[in-house]
Amino acid sequence: RNIGIRVPHSTVDRAARYVVDSAITDRSARGFHAGRFTLGDDIGSFQYQREGGSRSSFPLTAAGVTALHGVGIYSDKAINGGITYLALNYPRFNRRWGKQKNGHYFFWYGHYYAVQAFHMAGGTRFRGYLKRVETTLLSLQFDDGSWPNEVGPGRAYGTATACLILQIPMEYLPIFQR
Repeated sequence: RNIGIRVPHSTVDRAARYVVDSAITDRSARGFHAGRFTLGDDIGSFQYQREGGSRSSFPLTAAGVTALHGVGIYSDKAINGGITYLALNYPRFNRRWGKQKNGHYFFWYGHYYAVQAFHMAGGTRFRGYLKRVETTLLSLQFDDGSWPNEVGPGRAYGTATACLILQIPMEYLPIFQR
């Protein structure tokens, strides 16, 4: 719709509702879902599919928050919960998929969307996240300027994604401008 393609408002509204409904809230976290208990840590995260207690994760949450921003929702309980979840789970996510895994594609995917989510949230939350992710990315960079991606498409992907993440505060690309 932003580039001139006609998209009915009802389609955008349904997509937004689906994403909002994919967020795990206090209400939705009660009980047993798809063979596992939803843990308190999951509150604020976004599920892959809203039905059946599908998995939730840092990358899915970051993508969920970014998708809501993309459809014009900038203030919502799901966004605030998602940003809180991302901030709290940053260290665990990085330990699992970042340095120890030498840049697994989940690491890059998660931070590609997380930086957008935090950027749109703005303020101290964005500045705190940006400082942490810049430090993390610079510690992973090779002497030749590239970044790792041993599990996934390779160094070209890691390097391209790192560059996209690091340019966000400069807002070079129109899609990332506020």
